[in-house]
Amino acid sequence: MQMIPSFLSVLVVTATVFANSISTATAQDLRIYGPGGPEPAIREAARQFGAAHGIKIEVTAGPTDKWLNAAKVDADLIYSGSETMMTDFVDAMGGELVAATVTPLYLRASAILVRPGNPRHIRGFSDLLAPEVRVLIVNGAGQNGPLGRHRRS
Repeated sequence: MQMIPSFLSVLVVTATVFANSISTATAQDLRIYGPGGPEPAIREAARQFGAAHGIKIEVTAGPTDKWLNAAKVDADLIYSGSETMMTDFVDAMGGELVAATVTPLYLRASAILVRPGNPRHIRGFSDLLAPEVRVLIVNGAGQNGPLGRHRRS
């Protein structure tokens, strides 16, 4: 999995911050929360980091409502699947997660998906403005678009 080195480096940096804030004589367990999509990479990074540094790392992943209340109490690290998802987590955490501490690894590119065979010959954004073109904005599961911006013909 190519994503593991990137997640591992973020986990290392974040976990190092927490480890440096405690006595070197005691190891601190880390609690990590986030969505299910990146969970396999996060678990593997956590396993490798924990083994290398003698730290127990607990990863809780899945739908936000499954872990949000617990994270407000004891999270050491929150990860997300996209920058817009992390913005939602900052809001949902009610001040327990500070936006200035968020480090994005990459920005997701926008995409225009068309029907098979591209029957309207959509080549770019300006083609979407034609009156006969209907646009669907996807929101959810890390996919975010502006609400109320689609038009029906």
